Amino acid sequence: SEYASFVRYFAKEKNYMQLFQVFEQDEQPHIRMIACEIANKMNRQDLLLLFKNDRDGHIRKYVMRNMER
Repeated sequence: SEYASFVRYFAKEKNYMQLFQVFEQDEQPHIRMIACEIANKMNRQDLLLLFKNDRDGHIRKYVMRNMER
């Protein structure tokens, strides 16, 4: 949704987990991707790894690319 795309820019130390938890289980891949982006922004590779076997190939590729850094 456009709302989720907009909200990701407001992920901060004090609220990112709430946003992550809302987006991580969504059926829509683009919403799960936002959860990945939030995890990456917060340097939470442990959260990013939760998506390494995601059913969407774009998400898996994003995770692998960002785990290499």
